[in-house]
Amino acid sequence: MAWVTGDGRAADGRGNGAGGRAEDVAAASDVALADLVEGALSVGIRWLTVAGTAGSAVGEALATWPLRRGAEVPARVAVRRFGPDGVCDEHGADAPVLVVTLAVGYSGRAEVLRAVERLAAEGVAPKDVDETAIAGRLYDPSMPDPDLMVRSGGERLLSDLLLWEMTYAELLFLDDLWPAIRRGHLYDAVVEFQRRHRRYGGIVSAGSRR
Repeated sequence: MAWVTGDGRAADGRGNGAGGRAEDVAAASDVALADLVEGALSVGIRWLTVAGTAGSAVGEALATWPLRRGAEVPARVAVRRFGPDGVCDEHGADAPVLVVTLAVGYSGRAEVLRAVERLAAEGVAPKDVDETAIAGRLYDPSMPDPDLMVRSGGERLLSDLLLWEMTYAELLFLDDLWPAIRRGHLYDAVVEFQRRHRRYGGIVSAGSRR
């Protein structure tokens, strides 16, 4: 699962309950993320990517969660970060049941571009460049493609998140602002995902739709 915080609206204080002050928005973001992680653990989600904008109050909170507030990484969870240079700053469980990736200052276009640059540097012939070759040179080839992308904050866009990996992801957009997000939103998103019939770009006849 991937979650775009939509932190631009949270930062300007439009109905977020935090008054728009950077420190209040950051504190509310910490609570939202901690509850989302606990919700992901409770329903067996193995991979959770949460994206924020570098320089925003939410982005700065994500970039240092949970250590910024002196908290420890939850048990059975590994936390790492995607930034401009790929994966960095991994800590937490060695054999996690949940991997939380915090994408701050990350660009999906830049990730694909770097994969192509690596192919060129390795001298891979154009005829040998396929989806597997590119996927194997992304920031973390072991990370499965997200099944579902949720975006809070009321906007309907991807914000350059995991552009290669989310080709066939289901999309869900929420009007609730990020500081107010809790595990209940995640549970509702999972239920909505289960209602959908995934086609992976294929065509389904009217009689086979659910």
